[in-house]
Amino acid sequence: WGANIDAPAECARKLWKNRRHGLDRKQIVAVCTSAQTLGPVKCIVSLPHGLDGELKVRLCRNAASSLPADCFSHAMHSRAVRTVTKRNRGGDVESITKLCEQT
Repeated sequence: WGANIDAPAECARKLWKNRRHGLDRKQIVAVCTSAQTLGPVKCIVSLPHGLDGELKVRLCRNAASSLPADCFSHAMHSRAVRTVTKRNRGGDVESITKLCEQT
């Protein structure tokens, strides 16, 4: 999973081959174009299947691993995080996405 000059093509191939992740062709291109490793693939497949494709792209576009997906899943199940995001007038999913896409 180290840096690889063929990473964008391999990323797209893997995501296109296994479309259970819910991304369309445009979203696959968006998430894989700048891939330096196959981290975006690990990230995408670690996210909940029902999550919106655009949110998946935001979380995983530059991911080096599944860390953004792990952050998102943990935060969505954390009552404390959901309470704070509601107090700050942000929606749960949007606020948590902003937090986790930076990991």
